Amino acid sequence: MLTLAADADLEPGRARDAREPESLHLASRHVRWLRDQGVKAHACFSLAGEELLQLAQFEMTRRMTRMILKRDEWI
Repeated sequence: MLTLAADADLEPGRARDAREPESLHLASRHVRWLRDQGVKAHACFSLAGEELLQLAQFEMTRRMTRMILKRDEWI
């Protein structure tokens, strides 16, 4: 009789212990997903920044060329 009472008392703990590995697995999958999203966002911002720098460099070169040509009256 005492064994049955002890087993009944331990059952919720066993059920919780059985769920913990699944919970940890889901949490680790979520952490990996979040990390992957962060990497993707960083890559997108990095590409956008590089394109912006290239555009600025192109514009500065174009404007400087026009100023030099205008100064020397080539335009």
